[in-house]
Amino acid sequence: MKSNTNRFEDELFIKAAKLWNLEKLYTELAHKKNIATNREIKLTPVEKACLRGLLCGYPPKKIAAALHWSCGSLSVQLTKGLYRYVESLTNRKSNTLKSWRDISIWLEAAGYKTPQQSQDWGEAPQISAFYGRTRELNTLKQWISLKGSQLVAILGIVGVGKTSLAAKLAREIQEEFDYIIWRSLSSAQPLKQLLAQLIPFLSHQQSSELPEDINLLMSHFLECLREHRCLVILDDAEQILSRGTLVGKYQAGYEDYGQLFRRVAQERHQSCLLLISWEPPLEMELLEKKTIPLVH
Repeated sequence: MKSNTNRFEDELFIKAAKLWNLEKLYTELAHKKNIATNREIKLTPVEKACLRGLLCGYPPKKIAAALHWSCGSLSVQLTKGLYRYVESLTNRKSNTLKSWRDISIWLEAAGYKTPQQSQDWGEAPQISAFYGRTRELNTLKQWISLKGSQLVAILGIVGVGKTSLAAKLAREIQEEFDYIIWRSLSSAQPLKQLLAQLIPFLSHQQSSELPEDINLLMSHFLECLREHRCLVILDDAEQILSRGTLVGKYQAGYEDYGQLFRRVAQERHQSCLLLISWEPPLEMELLEKKTIPLVH
């Protein structure tokens, strides 16, 4: 019976293993526990599950529900044990932890978080030499780096250097961002499919955990843009637009891109979505967002 309980607890909040050096944490927290209790004992399965839950950003209330504990009982357990061990491990005085959120902040600062792949350049070209476009490059840097523009577009016909300019820009400002991801819309990818690629990369969340509803997917994406400073570059954006009709109008079935662009432009976050296109989506005109036209 005890073995089954252990297996049940061991399955909780396991995505923490992708982001944190759990084995090192278990060992070093156990050492602090041994000092505090004057006994040679390891972390219990409940303590390990609580640690993983906190590192995943779950409040104690949700962790208690997952463990089938009462909130009060788990709070006592954390206050007497894990919170004190983390304080000791991070060289803080006892009872200085004010919020469960401090656990992940302190442990990340102490170096227990695993470095993550934060750049995916996709189909971005390698730029060995770049000449001209200094004015446009500086303007883009000013918009994105200094003014915090959230939706920007580089526009122009084929062959004027839109993609090269975007690649040069991204390489020069990459240090300002936690995440950079470059994707091409040359195959007119449906928005749901695109977001199913972007969100796991930006949040380390499994695609199988994502909602089916497109509005919820957009909300997940915006949450990523709030949590981290991200630069998302979408090349060949003209492929989702309808040709020979009103400028900026979407092809049938791609109107949800317009909703996403509006939300990216209007909702509060710390990131930037950079579009590369022959013509601006309708939202760029309606919202008077930043566009760089390349004419030669």
